[in-house]
Amino acid sequence: MIKTENAAIKQFLEENKSLTYLIPILIVLIIVAIVVLSKSGKSSKVSSEPPDWAGLENGNQVIILPQTTRNINDKESSVKKDPFESPFALTGIIFSEERPLAILESDNLSSIVGVGSLVGDSSWEVISIDKESVTISNGSDTNTLNISEKAK
Repeated sequence: MIKTENAAIKQFLEENKSLTYLIPILIVLIIVAIVVLSKSGKSSKVSSEPPDWAGLENGNQVIILPQTTRNINDKESSVKKDPFESPFALTGIIFSEERPLAILESDNLSSIVGVGSLVGDSSWEVISIDKESVTISNGSDTNTLNISEKAK
């Protein structure tokens, strides 16, 4: 019975000569794949604990904004500005308890500013940013800009 099985296998391999080379190569590739996958699985440890965000609060953090000032290329209007009007228009507020930001426009310049920073190239400094308003000062004058009074 063993001789008939060996004879059948021998006859099959003689008829399909390419399989005599492909079967050993396939077996070697399977063994290599098993070894590689078993070793790579051991080196990667998955933690069930969340990352430690408390360590980030003590270190240096950087907020990256795309652009803090940009030129607005609007057509010149024939209407002159009111001399008693604020030099800036509040166009947006990004409010957070830690670091609120405001978007202020003046002439053709738009600036993203935080508390304590100067607005564009002027001497106006941001004093405070609330959810609805921004207070700016140039040393002698203080001005509060409201988001509801946004320039149209």
